[in-house]
Amino acid sequence: MRSKLLTVAAALAIATIVLLASCGGGNTAVNIGGTNVTVPNVKGGIPDVIQFTVTTQRELGLKDVLNGTTDLFHDALNGPDYLGFIKTLTPEDQQKIETYAVPAGSWAVLVNPAPNAAPYIQTVDKKDIFNPFAIREVRYALNWLWSRKKINEEILQGTGIPQFSTVCPANPGSYRYGLLASKLGMKEDGDEAKAIADITAELEKAAQLPELKGKLAKKDGFWNFKNQPIIVKFIIRSDDPKGRLIEGRYLADQIEKAGIKVERMEIDRTKASAIYSRGDPAKMEWNFYTEGWGAGGTVRFYEGNIQQMYAPFAGNMVGKGGHAFQYKNDEIDALVQKVMNGAFTTEQEYWDTILKATELGLKDAVRIYIASQNNFYTGNKARF
Repeated sequence: MRSKLLTVAAALAIATIVLLASCGGGNTAVNIGGTNVTVPNVKGGIPDVIQFTVTTQRELGLKDVLNGTTDLFHDALNGPDYLGFIKTLTPEDQQKIETYAVPAGSWAVLVNPAPNAAPYIQTVDKKDIFNPFAIREVRYALNWLWSRKKINEEILQGTGIPQFSTVCPANPGSYRYGLLASKLGMKEDGDEAKAIADITAELEKAAQLPELKGKLAKKDGFWNFKNQPIIVKFIIRSDDPKGRLIEGRYLADQIEKAGIKVERMEIDRTKASAIYSRGDPAKMEWNFYTEGWGAGGTVRFYEGNIQQMYAPFAGNMVGKGGHAFQYKNDEIDALVQKVMNGAFTTEQEYWDTILKATELGLKDAVRIYIASQNNFYTGNKARF
């Protein structure tokens, strides 16, 4: 029986990087169990031998793909990095590369809604802090204040997809969730004027509450509480310099257009987690966080995603872990638990229930999705 060779090379930098080399022409000398064996390279079919090679530099792994030493570089390049790599190649070398785009995750913004009830004042160390994003309608308006199209085109350089819910639009069966966002009037490019008008109207309405009357007012283009500018804190991941760092700065700039000043906290994941994940939201140490989520796999139904990203009982929302403030939404919990427990008798009942839960999650806007990311794997076109 003639052997087929599949060579797999793995490069280890900070993350694990894998390169695959498969069947090409000619012969390859392979050391198997201490014995050198010459194996013919035959394209196609299932390989009998798999080779792994490790390198510590991504650049060397990519060069090996170009040279045909290995067939597939299994370290995922994000969109900007992939485009940057392609631009360094001559037209001839570009023709040697085969690219495989894979939906690899998503960006979202987590919003601290504490106290999530009128008059929207959180008391910290005997000091009253007014949180404009404790107002549900103000959070919801962010869907129009931020342009997902701009983020995809200018930051992800066209390598992602604008995303409105936790369901990635590149996945099978996602159209129902995309249609739901469309019915709510959400658009890829947003509507800045509408968002600013909606936020202004809601804050003017809040200013008429007895507890806020005479204390909440707009001055010199910015909202003030007790004659002091309202300043919200935006945790922006600095350790993603080509992605979420730029994204967070843009999102913060847009919030300031609505008359709310932003403190940009550009910090790494470790410091960010200590504040937004393990800290108590009631302390008002943060208002926003630039989330990044990896893709767990491809599925056809998404009740698990809806549970994880919108239902408080699942333990992944603001205030998880028994803090003084815990985000609650009993209606979302009840709907999701109904589906997760199989308490429906028809397909239509399933869809009515899970889409209603998703709609409530979108409208409550504690977690707002921004974009789906593609990652890119490069292979040698002639060999793989």
